[in-house]
Amino acid sequence: MKTGAMLPVLLVLFWVVISSPVRAEELTEDETAPEELLFLEVPVVVSASRKEQPITEAPVAISVISADDIRQSGALTVPDLLRSVSGVDVITFFVRDQQVGFRGMSGPLNNKLLVMIDGRSVYSDFFADVNWSLFSIAMEEIERIEVIKSPISTLYGANAYSGVINIITKTPRQLKGTEVNLAAGTRETYLGSLIHAGEWKKFKYKVSVAGDTTDHWGSDEWAGYVARGNFYTSYDIGPEHSVSLSGGRAHFEDDKFFTVESFGPITQKGNYDYLQADYRLGGFKARFFRNAQFQDQQIERSPQPNIWDVVTYDTGVQYDFNAWKWHSFIVGAGLRRITVKKNNYIAFDVSQDLWSLFGEDEVRIGENVRVTAGIRFDRHPLAGWHVAPRGAILYSPAENHTFRLSVSRAFRNPSILESYLHSDTPGAPTVVARGNADLKPEAITSYEAGYRAVLDQRLTLGGNLFYNEYSALIIGATTVAPPNIFTTFINAINARGVGGEIEIGYLATDWLSLFANYSYQRTTDLDDNPYTVTVNEEGRTRHEVPEHKVNLGVRGKFGNGWSGNLLLHWVDGTERLIKDLASNEYIARVRPYTTVDGRVGYAFLKGDAEASLAVFNMFNDRHYEYSPGINLPDSSSEKVGRKVILKLSLRF
Repeated sequence: MKTGAMLPVLLVLFWVVISSPVRAEELTEDETAPEELLFLEVPVVVSASRKEQPITEAPVAISVISADDIRQSGALTVPDLLRSVSGVDVITFFVRDQQVGFRGMSGPLNNKLLVMIDGRSVYSDFFADVNWSLFSIAMEEIERIEVIKSPISTLYGANAYSGVINIITKTPRQLKGTEVNLAAGTRETYLGSLIHAGEWKKFKYKVSVAGDTTDHWGSDEWAGYVARGNFYTSYDIGPEHSVSLSGGRAHFEDDKFFTVESFGPITQKGNYDYLQADYRLGGFKARFFRNAQFQDQQIERSPQPNIWDVVTYDTGVQYDFNAWKWHSFIVGAGLRRITVKKNNYIAFDVSQDLWSLFGEDEVRIGENVRVTAGIRFDRHPLAGWHVAPRGAILYSPAENHTFRLSVSRAFRNPSILESYLHSDTPGAPTVVARGNADLKPEAITSYEAGYRAVLDQRLTLGGNLFYNEYSALIIGATTVAPPNIFTTFINAINARGVGGEIEIGYLATDWLSLFANYSYQRTTDLDDNPYTVTVNEEGRTRHEVPEHKVNLGVRGKFGNGWSGNLLLHWVDGTERLIKDLASNEYIARVRPYTTVDGRVGYAFLKGDAEASLAVFNMFNDRHYEYSPGINLPDSSSEKVGRKVILKLSLRF
């Protein structure tokens, strides 16, 4: 069936669901909609302070995407889930190349965001970016996603520059049994996953395998596949005393991603592996993990392949405890070792040892005030010591009403690529690229005000204002000396950013919920980029990232097994300065775009099975999310179109 023929079917089906006369009284106690629980109960988060706390007590701007949000959205990727979160920027370059940023800090190979899975960092130590399509877990394993839009290097160090995304997976108890998911759709899209979990006395385990394949947005060209495998096992020694071991692999073929205009797209194949061990005794936690990345890359403009072999070893300990009734402390330390083998990007083997110490104190003053203060010390072998403090005051004048004022300083260390790059790419012209071992860490100082409230157990309100000062931003410095182009990295730009977010959620009935949010950000350069001619950046507002974004959503879930979800995303236009291979400058623009995503599902076999139909970009607003480049031998991105997915899920 063609996509155009399926769209009316979806719209009619969704209208039937929304018009259903089923009332809340028809729901049994066990069938209470997850949306109702979301509004009646205050979510508990673990990422804001590295410990469990109600979201109303978090000293940061934080949002939570629940397991039900994930399932009802029908999203195929984590970045597509994040589009609905205020303050989050999502850019699709190619079908498997998506980048995520916060509050204006986004672009190709975005390196200003820390992403974790169950507290384990998953960013690439080479580029310092995140390969979102190469996680070893299946989407169906995710319990929730905690999105921190505040700089938080105090607790997490480098790369928590603009914030943190922590993807938290389901426990063996939550997954107990076997789950099978199969999906197929347009653009030759096929997905599948198998998850099994169980418990035996004090022993718990879960295993999963998953895979997907698809075509590119811009053509019928195959976009490769990703095969995933993951395991977790734990043993309860006693109350609050446990050990666990987990690991996984993502194997990928023909994965295409964009770097910068001077290099163009890269296609790669290889493996991402990890192995992790955890120990917990009361408030003491210790963790060791090993991330390994092996990639065989091919720059599309160069006949020379490149083998990329990066291994990271990370050890961390922390201890949280209460002193008296009004003090809560957390202290910790970490050691991270990064090893990179010689390749076509760097001329020799590289290893780095990074040390860290941190501590934070939360003080309760009476019943209404909480004060948080923390500090972290990090040492980098090239950049030296860096200090990252933060402080916050939370005031709750009444139950379920919280005001927040906070200030924090965060940093991003230069990546391996920025420090050690040594590459000559033959061509016309030849690109001669060199790293800079004298780079300083990028820094940010952030001032925030926030408000969060739950009214009448049905209406949630939230808002944030921020003012950010960016310093020592690293840019590419390119000069032309025919027949070569020379490029390196320098600290050259200071900037400031202002903006905010408004969020509202409403449980209209026991079966119908709605949400809306609006985001605004404006980033202004304080210095001129000496390597551009067309634009004087000093005092100029950046337009590379949208200033305005709007998200709307409506969800229905009924006692007759039917459910429906509609999401609307409006994203403002952008423009940026780009250069061709002769260093001619152009202004490239991306128009504003609107996408509507819909999903309908029907649960049967007492809820153990569900069939669903999801349409992404329902009205086929074909659009770029990043300009494709001008006068270049290849495209920097491709137009995003419509995708239709049929899915069957079964639990037993």
